[in-house]
Amino acid sequence: MTEPDIESLENTLESLRQNSEVSGQFQILSELAQAYQARRKFQKALTYSREALNLVKGLEKSDDRIFALVNMGCIYWEMAQLKKAIGYFQGALELAKEMEDDTGRKALSAIMGISYWRKGEWSVAFNWFAQALPAWTDDTSKSDQAQADIAWKYAGLHIVMERGIATLENRIRMAKDQQDLERTLLPSFSMVPIMYFTGRKENIPLLLEEIISLAQQLNKTNILDAIPQLQNLLGNG
Repeated sequence: MTEPDIESLENTLESLRQNSEVSGQFQILSELAQAYQARRKFQKALTYSREALNLVKGLEKSDDRIFALVNMGCIYWEMAQLKKAIGYFQGALELAKEMEDDTGRKALSAIMGISYWRKGEWSVAFNWFAQALPAWTDDTSKSDQAQADIAWKYAGLHIVMERGIATLENRIRMAKDQQDLERTLLPSFSMVPIMYFTGRKENIPLLLEEIISLAQQLNKTNILDAIPQLQNLLGNG
């Protein structure tokens, strides 16, 4: 989103505030948060996202409240403040369960697992992955309209995972240029579950072959021990 778009959104927000139009404020606040997040201006994104959440925090079983919690979690996730991100995702997950939103449960379980994977807490991550499978992107039991109605709440999850892959691919590329095996291995291993839950399963076998080779060269037994469970879990998802 370009700077003029942000300026226009902020002008619209000011007008809505003067008219005390709450639903419109929530929408514009959320758009502003996402716009600043895309520009990596995370503090501005947090300010607007937190204000959006405050508008709906008292609502029970609310799609808007789930959306606001997810957005807060996504900003912290991109800031690598995973403990805070997990807290917001957990809140959204509890609400999704209350609303019997099975697609949301899968989506949020997936991002919880990926978050713990990033933290290196693989055993915890495996538990979350088991709850997430099959991935919400594979859920064909609902109509296209029902899928679309659900998807808007969780679109931010897919966006940050796609950006996460791009960041990891860049780190891997730089590490390979420097022939740094360890700095190649760790982001490669981090990328496996993100690739799965963004629908790139076909790329995983080759990536795992590279990871196994690197882990063997570096004697990373913890990674080698985790791979069979990962292959089994994702292979059966």
